[in-house]
Amino acid sequence: MSVQRYFKTLGLNQNVTAREAKDAYINLVRIWHPDQFSCDPVFKARAEEKLKEINVAYSEVRSFLSRQNKSYRFLGSHIQKISLTLSTCGDIVSQTGIYFFGISFLGHPQYLIVIVLFHYLI
Repeated sequence: MSVQRYFKTLGLNQNVTAREAKDAYINLVRIWHPDQFSCDPVFKARAEEKLKEINVAYSEVRSFLSRQNKSYRFLGSHIQKISLTLSTCGDIVSQTGIYFFGISFLGHPQYLIVIVLFHYLI
């Protein structure tokens, strides 16, 4: 299942904060909690299924937002470092420094993020 489907299950778009996702999750749990349907076993069973879907969706969305946040922090810290290098060095030194900085991350686990950073700076 794609992450977009999990966001849709919670009634969210991908531009939400972790707090907004948690609020949506709590509201859906209140609505679909099986104890509210204790009089009707059919509705109670449906509510249990729906609650399982909501729990899985929230778990995946929370994980996605956490990974996204770590990626942004990683990218942001390196943009600051390179911006400082650019402001303190001449153009030729800065371009060479950026090139070697990018090369140094060839084996990094978040190499795609580094490529974006590298492209942004060039």
